[in-house]
Amino acid sequence: MLLSALVLVPVLSSCGNSAVSTAELAQPEAVPVVKVDLDQAWTPEQITQWYEIDQGARVLPLSWFLALEQPGSTLAFLDDDVMETKYRMPMYDSQSAAVRLPRGWAINSMDDSSFTQTKLRWKSGQGTTEKWTGFTCAACHTSQISYQGTSFAVPGGQAMIETQVFLDDLNKALAETLKDNAKFERFAKKVLGSDDTAASRTLLRAAVTKLRYDSRNHLYSEQSGTDGIAYGPGRLDAVGHIYDRVSRVVEAGDTHRKIVSDAPVNYPFMWNVPQLDRVQWTAFAPKIQVGGYDFGALVRNIGEVSGVFADMEIQPLGLGYVTSANVPNLLTIERNLGGLRPPRWPTELFGALDAALVAEGETLFAGSCAACHQVLDRTDLVTPILTDRTRLNPSASNNLLTAALEPLVTDPVAACNGYQSYTGSGEMMGMPTLPSLTVQGTGLMGQEAYMLDMTAWLQVALILGSSDENLAGAAKEFLESTLADALDLPIGLTLEILLKALQVNPVITHPSEDKAARMAECLAIDNSLIAYKGRSLNGVWATAPYLHNGSVASLYDIVLPPEQRAKTFFAGTLEYDPVNAGYRTDAAAPNNTFLFDTSILGNLNGGHVYGVDTMTERQRRALVEYMKSL
Repeated sequence: MLLSALVLVPVLSSCGNSAVSTAELAQPEAVPVVKVDLDQAWTPEQITQWYEIDQGARVLPLSWFLALEQPGSTLAFLDDDVMETKYRMPMYDSQSAAVRLPRGWAINSMDDSSFTQTKLRWKSGQGTTEKWTGFTCAACHTSQISYQGTSFAVPGGQAMIETQVFLDDLNKALAETLKDNAKFERFAKKVLGSDDTAASRTLLRAAVTKLRYDSRNHLYSEQSGTDGIAYGPGRLDAVGHIYDRVSRVVEAGDTHRKIVSDAPVNYPFMWNVPQLDRVQWTAFAPKIQVGGYDFGALVRNIGEVSGVFADMEIQPLGLGYVTSANVPNLLTIERNLGGLRPPRWPTELFGALDAALVAEGETLFAGSCAACHQVLDRTDLVTPILTDRTRLNPSASNNLLTAALEPLVTDPVAACNGYQSYTGSGEMMGMPTLPSLTVQGTGLMGQEAYMLDMTAWLQVALILGSSDENLAGAAKEFLESTLADALDLPIGLTLEILLKALQVNPVITHPSEDKAARMAECLAIDNSLIAYKGRSLNGVWATAPYLHNGSVASLYDIVLPPEQRAKTFFAGTLEYDPVNAGYRTDAAAPNNTFLFDTSILGNLNGGHVYGVDTMTERQRRALVEYMKSL
């Protein structure tokens, strides 16, 4: 049996054939109960695997997570109400272990003998395979949608979780556990159980201190920052956090530069991802086939696990690094995604689409949208999808901005941070920058390097260090072929010879410290890495809010002229608005507690006009109705 998010829901009547306004498209009344079928083509086993499969993330030991208390409270950190209301993380009863965790949190019991940051000992006689827990893909890439008392999950969609608040509170909870003797007493009893001795308590305190305060560890928060920008629900500066982690594990000493994660973006939806020629919002990660592997996907996924707290060890001048990333499971996840269909519009819950409007919208989409957003049958999981990269540079032929740098109409921070960020290269000094992913061009890293270059090398080096000889061989093949091509040398030369042929890259350009000035410098550069991508929009109705930074609340808002889009709106509710195709934005909606302010650099909601400023209201409604049908 295929499970396609089947839930009991009220049946709704059609919106009507001539509806064109919000009033006329009023939400219909509920009638008897039926099942919703999103037709995503995953089996129940695949959905369970999506929620529970371990990708190698090690946030903290499982016993600590279960014993920890909320900061400033004796309430369990994993209290259901707090998790679901404050962090917007649905709790889930694991089918593979008798434990209740946030949905999308997996259990990891890898041998830690070769690890560094997470090789912790907190009780006497402890072995090397203690259980840890951490994020898996489903935590950030599963939509939860509610409507008139019915709630359903959409695997592969966009979670509305509050990751920033969650991690801040996790840091506070660990710090308070160390400082508050009563808290530590309760914590130690739960964690240690029958091993609760003075010696074990000493080990436990030291282990918690190391995880919380060692600058190489992922929960060390004093060096990183967000420049005061609140992420809010459904957003994370994932690239910024990966950059921050890499900058700290290379041990750059005095040349270390703090990476500010001030460019939160939406969690992208995951269906059709294996078909994309490039991924990430700025399309910097290409699809690369090597040795029978989708090497680009593997590099991307190892980078993602590194960002959500895999253990990793950088070895000076080493060509293979150690990681806790679970490569076989990452390959399984990617393989399963290849069979995940975009969700169909649930007419059982939201009502039938207006056929006349859909037909009108299809024509409008073909003329205004299809050049960037490839049209694909919803069930087509094979056809390659070409991403369209639109550069931010005003002089580029396909720019997102007006001819002048001011006013900025598309928020540039995510793209510019991805390109401009740099730090001391530390233990990566002398390692190569990669031809397909480089800011400077092919060469060897000097004392300082761009974060994109460092992160790209890290991901490949982690695969080079794999115990799987086939994977390690594919990484070596990739390096040898791409470096030889970049150096215009014959294929077949060894990696060692190719590295000797590379020159050290010149000193990097330091952008301004002032954020606005740095953006202006960035936008003066015409480079394909300073861009945002367009992709196929199948299932887009289930992925609100919109634009790369989540600054536009609904599909209807995205087809309004920028000056008519809401400057502020409330976010956080899971209550859906099937008329406008997005979550409700009014303060009265359940848990709508975050006020999104689009006047803040990083949150700008301009751009993406492409003719919508000249459309009539009926045309806009038609375009939205068609996008619901994709």
